[in-house]
Amino acid sequence: MFAYVRAGSVLVVLNFSTEVVEYTLPRDIKVKSVIVETEKGAVEVKDGVAILQAYSGALYRIAA
Repeated sequence: MFAYVRAGSVLVVLNFSTEVVEYTLPRDIKVKSVIVETEKGAVEVKDGVAILQAYSGALYRIAA
């Protein structure tokens, strides 16, 4: 699992494992929209948690 915020406006989340991974977002990060996903529905953000399927990733626009 790899996650970081780029330029204060884009959240990058990547899962390099064969397992489903859950990542709890920091409280100050609110996802506004999807920029790109490796596969539609491969990453879901719900209630402040990103759920990533195996070998998936996404870029999200976040609220400033």
